[in-house]
Amino acid sequence: MATTYAILIIDDEPNNVELISILLEKYAPFSFQLSLTNTVENALEMMSSKAFQIVFSDYKLPKVYGTDFINSVADKRTQFILCTAYDFKKFENDFNKPVYFLQKPIDIDIFKHMITHIYQTLMAYEKDLIL
Repeated sequence: MATTYAILIIDDEPNNVELISILLEKYAPFSFQLSLTNTVENALEMMSSKAFQIVFSDYKLPKVYGTDFINSVADKRTQFILCTAYDFKKFENDFNKPVYFLQKPIDIDIFKHMITHIYQTLMAYEKDLIL
């Protein structure tokens, strides 16, 4: 039986949420359940009651930066994708865990490669848990 992954998208721009949702529907090589929010406060509340395997976060969110949000989450197995129109090289070393970067505007080929790599990583984690 195939695993269904829980995905959370945090972005205060509805168009970005819609685009990521469409790209996931079209290119994700796995089934998923999608949750959406536009604030870090709601995201943290959602994450306290549900395990998300993949989290897309905008860099510039109301009241907090995506870097601070991602670093505040203790789970090291969650796959984080920071979405930004900024040059991510300026803050790529600001994280306490591995993070994927998705540059806006989104390049579809990069998105497909990234989501496939994330899927392979999650399958490897599952295999480790089974062994």
